[in-house]
Amino acid sequence: MHSCLCGQKPCNGLDLLDVTSSITYSSSTDVTDLGTVDEYQLVEDVSLVPVEQIAAPRSTKTIELVVIFDTMDDGTNRGTFNYTVYNSPQVPAILSALTLSENATVEQAYGPASFVIDHMDVVDLVIKNSDAGKHPL
Repeated sequence: MHSCLCGQKPCNGLDLLDVTSSITYSSSTDVTDLGTVDEYQLVEDVSLVPVEQIAAPRSTKTIELVVIFDTMDDGTNRGTFNYTVYNSPQVPAILSALTLSENATVEQAYGPASFVIDHMDVVDLVIKNSDAGKHPL
């Protein structure tokens, strides 16, 4: 159970979906609180260009994630990755990795739709939004 600000008892976790954060690379940089984003603005992301062009290393692995919302048998609408609803594992993955010995690299040991990435792998992550709704991904 996590601490929750949504006020629901039991917590529905909805407050975890609306998170704003800042990423800085300098401890002397000011972090400005710009408040809550009420509506996402469409951005033509294909027109963005890097400030400094650095060639990407060749990928050693490709992972495809199909994102879609689906209605479950109980009538609830859930987001899925590769048609699998995410459920928090009973044992955190890092603890499993530390205790599974030679099985630590077996993807099935971590549950459905899990991926094990080797040290120094360069991963192409392909996200396919197959949902009809607008999403910021």
